[in-house]
Amino acid sequence: QESFETMGARPPNGKLKGKLLSNAVRELFPGAEKDQQERTRAHLTLKQVTRSPGNCDELNFQDFLHIVRLRLDCAAEAKLNEEYQALESLNFVPEEVTEFRIIFHKIAREEQGSVATGLFAKVSAIPVLSFAAVEAMLTGIAGQCTDLKREALQDILEEVDHGKKGSLYFWEFLRAVRQLMETNWSNINDEAQKLVFASWAETEADALYNARLAEFTRRMED
Repeated sequence: QESFETMGARPPNGKLKGKLLSNAVRELFPGAEKDQQERTRAHLTLKQVTRSPGNCDELNFQDFLHIVRLRLDCAAEAKLNEEYQALESLNFVPEEVTEFRIIFHKIAREEQGSVATGLFAKVSAIPVLSFAAVEAMLTGIAGQCTDLKREALQDILEEVDHGKKGSLYFWEFLRAVRQLMETNWSNINDEAQKLVFASWAETEADALYNARLAEFTRRMED
């Protein structure tokens, strides 16, 4: 409602017409001015939602809300398809994907990173990691890297960042990780293995301690 009114519609029953409608269409369908396919999509969507026999010349709040929902659904489906295609091609096992997703979203929450601008900023925030956050995470695993290694990392991040936004979606992050593993960037495979072993050893030590404590407690009770 706030976004609709910000576009110029006056409450309680305001409508967007003329220039206000044109401005709203530009925000609802970014690129429609220059891209013929997006312009056609905008025209058909407006016609379908408003049930106009010809060109749509006004937009009320309910129709505006309907279009926003359609656009969000399309965006979500597109992102899911991108992630699915990435997972299919990268050959990570499900357990690895789960671990990477936990790490990614944890750091994204801490960084509060998201890609969402304009109208959809408040309702469609897609988690991302900045290049700086990715580098910090990787150097935490592999240790401080040389300028040459940092440049190699930057090249990989820029290559997988298809939107040139300076940050990575989860599936782009996975593509970067796969490339880093294949090139063994900064000896990351060995360092990651050490971390896994250290985590396993710590878990085993805790389990052994708890077992012995339980045995000691049982004997004391006997």
